[in-house]
Amino acid sequence: MKHLIASFLCLFCLLSCGQAQNSTALLQLAIKTLPQCALTCIISGVSKSTCELSDFYCIARNKDLNTEITICVQSSCSIRESLTTKNFTESAFGAPQRDHTHLVSYLGVIGGSFAILAVILRVSARLPFLGGIWGWDDWAILVAMIPLMPLTFLSIRLADYGLGRDIWTVPFDKITTILHIYYFDEMFYLSSLALTKCSILLFYLRIFPNQNFRRIVYATLAVCALYIPGFVIATIVQCMPIRYAWEHWDGEHNGKCFNVNMEGWMSAAINIVLDIIVICMPLRELSKLAMSRRRKAGIMLMFLGGGFVTVVSILRLKWMIQFANSTNVTWDYTPIGYWSTIEVHIGIIFACLPAIRALQYRMFPAQRGTTGYLYNPGPSYANSKGLSYATDSRRKSTFTHTDFLSSRSTDSHGIRSPPRTRHNKEFIQLEEVDFKLRDLDGSNHTHIETGDTSSDDRMLLPIQSTSELAQFPTPTYSKRAMVTPPPKRDLTHAISVRKDYSVTVEISPDQINVNPMKPSEEDRWGTKG
Repeated sequence: MKHLIASFLCLFCLLSCGQAQNSTALLQLAIKTLPQCALTCIISGVSKSTCELSDFYCIARNKDLNTEITICVQSSCSIRESLTTKNFTESAFGAPQRDHTHLVSYLGVIGGSFAILAVILRVSARLPFLGGIWGWDDWAILVAMIPLMPLTFLSIRLADYGLGRDIWTVPFDKITTILHIYYFDEMFYLSSLALTKCSILLFYLRIFPNQNFRRIVYATLAVCALYIPGFVIATIVQCMPIRYAWEHWDGEHNGKCFNVNMEGWMSAAINIVLDIIVICMPLRELSKLAMSRRRKAGIMLMFLGGGFVTVVSILRLKWMIQFANSTNVTWDYTPIGYWSTIEVHIGIIFACLPAIRALQYRMFPAQRGTTGYLYNPGPSYANSKGLSYATDSRRKSTFTHTDFLSSRSTDSHGIRSPPRTRHNKEFIQLEEVDFKLRDLDGSNHTHIETGDTSSDDRMLLPIQSTSELAQFPTPTYSKRAMVTPPPKRDLTHAISVRKDYSVTVEISPDQINVNPMKPSEEDRWGTKG
């Protein structure tokens, strides 16, 4: 028997490797590497087949024979012995080794870098001392970065340990380490996804004051908040004892795991449903905005861009089928791992897009064009901005050709608005408004400039005549509003109002005194140009 085994192994290695090697060394390696149970299965299988022991070409390509040997090894040997045999025979057959470790590390590093950059840009856009408005949604995105950071950097460690290679090519101790890291990555993944959704929902609460819409947002926010402890706890106790979750792979430890596959499918399904709800939720409110179709479509596309996260979640389901029943975990878990990482990174990036867009307009203001459309925001639009417009006859007031509102600055004529009242202090305006009327070529030409108050997002909208201003809800201003006459040059056909972040309706435009103020009045009001 020993002579037969030695002869077989010698031919086995020589023919499989296809090169002249020391047969004695190969024999010693085979006897040292292969377990006795595997040697018995190989000899028994070859003796029952039509292949000769010396015809390795026949043995290597006989699928039935290889299947029989595999079944014998799996039933006669332990998991560790089976993996050792598989690794030796794959090398002997000259089979190429699969290696996707670079996907795990590269996608983790690249996606994580873009996500971190997006958060940095968002923070830069929202910090108050940089001209932004900080809110709870910004805190939520920072909290979401807490689980994202280890999820990103551990992808490098997983690749180093062998995630992305076949399990029989990975050392046994590293298999345990990979599953140990993967166990914690599951919790980081679930937490980061839910926190990102919470940040988006909190952002909705900042800009949409519609009560029915806010109730839906609060309900969805509660579900997202409960999603974290619910599935994180389920992940922690998926196996008892807990360490059995990363030690069960070799079959040499005692313990019990619950239906991990069902838990994975439930968390993925609920996550996809929440994604769809969060993405589609603001579309109806956005459709009410009184702006050009092109601009409205652009804003909607920015919100709908998060739909790519849902697509990634659906693609991830393809590999969820074999998640809990895999015998090649270091290979089968690879696509689930990098798709999960991509999903989290893209979610963070799209959650930061509105603030990044704001920062872009602040750093690179759009050139003011001369074409546009009539911007006629109605009551619903005013409500969506969190503005308080007058509801009495003052809303019907219009600016005449002799009305002129300005400050003492050279080219910027403005009105200072008082602090926000209790009616609008909870909301930030989506758009800030700037009325500008210029006398161009002897004809009246009005521009209304709007922009994101938290983002300096601007657009320029011309109106053909001053009479069209009557269609606008007319905001009035506090008694501290400073009013000065126009410069000496003839600008009787001009209205200029500096855009501000909040406007309180207190007096109508016809109540504003256009007479020059005396210095004593300026000192008493405490306003300086």
